[in-house]
Amino acid sequence: PLFVLGLGLLLQHTLAAYNITTRARTDPDAYSSKQAAGAAAPLAGLIAWTVAVYSCIGHKEFRFLFPILPAAHVFAGYALAYIFTNSNYSTHARTVTREAKRRSNSKRYWRWRYALLASAVLLLGSHVPMALYFSQVHQRGPLDAMAYLRTHIDEITHVHFLMPCHSTPFHTHMHTYMGSLPVAQQPTKMDILRCDPPGTRRYLEDQAQNRESEDVWFFSDPEGYMEARYRSDGGKLSSHLVLFSPVLPRLQPFLTRHSYTLVAQLFHSHIKVDSRHGDILIFKLSP
Repeated sequence: PLFVLGLGLLLQHTLAAYNITTRARTDPDAYSSKQAAGAAAPLAGLIAWTVAVYSCIGHKEFRFLFPILPAAHVFAGYALAYIFTNSNYSTHARTVTREAKRRSNSKRYWRWRYALLASAVLLLGSHVPMALYFSQVHQRGPLDAMAYLRTHIDEITHVHFLMPCHSTPFHTHMHTYMGSLPVAQQPTKMDILRCDPPGTRRYLEDQAQNRESEDVWFFSDPEGYMEARYRSDGGKLSSHLVLFSPVLPRLQPFLTRHSYTLVAQLFHSHIKVDSRHGDILIFKLSP
């Protein structure tokens, strides 16, 4: 369910804060608990409505929930405010009395602050290295592949990405599509393995004809798909092919038969997390 997998994945590092928020909203002594609860109600409704709507569609992805992150983080912020203004340390946050000052200097007060500081250090110490690794190293292959193709664009007439659907940024990094020209006259033509999401016209047509989508066909029989594809195109081969290295053994006969040579092998990831793993290989059709 999107409520469990989507919200759980997006908010995993702040779930403890939401538990504190729940307690704070029911604490009669917490500073401005009623006002905060009233302000949070519309945000909670917005989050619930958004998750409910996206749970009703056939094609679900957790990234659809990214727009609700700012609203969700308000609850985490309230948890931090509750820790600082907890009435265990002062009768009212706006009324500073000698008794309140005495309580604020108690061991318990500083124990809360040290715990909060330790939590902040833990979050920063774990998230900063992860952010650097996952943004600069992990699964960087598609960006490097598009950079390579862009720098060799004068040698390219047609690129076929033999990868799981939407594995690369595609036209956003090539900038070769010219809307004023017919497709046949585009300076560089690019194709991907078709993988229409459920509910679309092409998907329903494939289902009606008991026909596999292109990506399913290719990964079940790479060589057979390639031969059938290029026979239907009149035998015209792509000038460049881009694929993940695990596919290579089953596609090698086709590449050898049609004189493709490896021109680039690009690092992608250290860890296998999905079907997009291994190095990215770029092959060029020899003249």
